[in-house]
Amino acid sequence: MTTRWQKSTFSSGGGENCLELAAAPAPGGGRLGLVLLRESDRPETVLAATRARVAALLAAVAQQERFVLPVRPTRPLTRRTTGPAQPNRPLM
Repeated sequence: MTTRWQKSTFSSGGGENCLELAAAPAPGGGRLGLVLLRESDRPETVLAATRARVAALLAAVAQQERFVLPVRPTRPLTRRTTGPAQPNRPLM
């Protein structure tokens, strides 16, 4: 199955600075599935979230509130920094 990524119509046409969304089946074949998110300039990094979590994120953004999406990595995360790791810092 090919993933069909969608950019916002508000995104500028030429740059790679956009949030992209795609639909994916839920683990175990759930009816509602998951929403995949990625940044167009880093397409190899994909975040999967439930529709409810994405709706909560969008509501928080619309209200200009801080929102931390709980993340359970499916593989070990590598942080590309020059300073010490900060394990309890949100990845936002």
